[in-house]
Amino acid sequence: MPDLPDHTKTNKKKINYKELVNEYYRKKQPYLRARQKILDRDMPVHRKEEETGGDITDQVAKESSVSTASDHPVHQEDTGASSGGLKATAEHHKAHPGPAIPDEMPKAASREELQKRSEELNK
Repeated sequence: MPDLPDHTKTNKKKINYKELVNEYYRKKQPYLRARQKILDRDMPVHRKEEETGGDITDQVAKESSVSTASDHPVHQEDTGASSGGLKATAEHHKAHPGPAIPDEMPKAASREELQKRSEELNK
């Protein structure tokens, strides 16, 4: 029968955790740089909607010599908006102030009066 190792006699080396952590980050840095290059290369950059011009089809229609776009002055107005309409202002947000609350509420009717009224209406 082979000799089994004695687990009471282990070679205990002192582990230098600081060195292990430093080695981990040293190996991780090239990976992170390569990953960032891939992300920078593959991710498109889009301008904010407020900064974009009109639709590309509008630009092509205006610039084309064989355009079927209308040349009427109404259609030549530049609103400055890319998705239709004007930008919202404070007045636009005041348009719907909330529920209307009357100054004087009607007096509450008694139960008998309500029952009498409902019988009268249900004839």
